[in-house]
Amino acid sequence: MKIIFLFLLILTESIYGQYDLDYFINKALNNSPQLKDYQYLGLINNLQSKLDEAENSAIKVSLTGNYLFAPYFNNNGKLITTNPDPSAIGYDIGITNGGLYSAQINVEKNIFNGSLLDALKQHSLTLNKSYENKSDEEKHALKKEVADQYLNTLQELLLYNLSQKIVSNLNDQLSITGNQVQNGYVKAQDYLLLKVELKTQRIDLNETRQNYNSGLLQLYSLCGIKDTQIVKIDSVEFELRENELMGVIG
Repeated sequence: MKIIFLFLLILTESIYGQYDLDYFINKALNNSPQLKDYQYLGLINNLQSKLDEAENSAIKVSLTGNYLFAPYFNNNGKLITTNPDPSAIGYDIGITNGGLYSAQINVEKNIFNGSLLDALKQHSLTLNKSYENKSDEEKHALKKEVADQYLNTLQELLLYNLSQKIVSNLNDQLSITGNQVQNGYVKAQDYLLLKVELKTQRIDLNETRQNYNSGLLQLYSLCGIKDTQIVKIDSVEFELRENELMGVIG
C-alpha cells in the first residue's frame, strides 16, 4: 500500500511540474487568434504577390475562333452542302464553301512593365514586414500579460502554502495546549485565544485557496486553455543578465 501511495505521489508531482511559465506562454502563443490572423494575412499577401507576378510577367496564350453557318433552302432538305442545287436559295458556294471558318492563337507577354512588377513586389514585402512587426509586438505584449498573471497566481499559491503551514502549526499547538490545560500548566483563556486564532487562519486559508483558483482560471482564459482543472503551478526563477544587473545596481 505504501509503495502504491509513493508511486501516486511521484506521478502527481511530475504532472504538476509540467505547468510552468513556459507552458502557459506557449499555450497563449499557439492559441492567440490575433497571431493567427497575422499569419493568415501573410499567406494571403504571398499568394497575391504570386498572382500579380503571373498576371504581369507570365506568357498568356488564348485561342479564338469564328464559324459562319450558311444554310441552303429548297435544296432537297440539305441545309449544309458544298454542292447545292441550282434552285437552292443561299450564299454563293464560291464565297462560303459551305460555311466560313476562322481560328486564331494569341500569345501575349508584357515586356514594358518591369517598374510595375518592382512596385508590386516592394508593396508585398512592405506588407509582410508590417505583419511581422505587428506579430512580434503582439507576442511581446502577450508574453508580458501571461507572465504578470502567472506571477500574481503564483503569489496566491505561496500565500496558500504559508497559510497551510500556519494552520498545521496552530493545530499542533492547540493539541499541546489542550493537554497542558488539563494538567493545569496553561490557563483555559490561552487555549480559547489559540482556538480563535486557528479559526481566523482557516478563514484566511480558504480565502487564499479561492484567490489561487480564480487566478489560475484567469490564466487559463488568457492562454486560451479550455480546461478548468485546478493544478499546482511551478515556482519561477529569474536570472538577470550582466547589463541588467549593472542597471539595477546603478
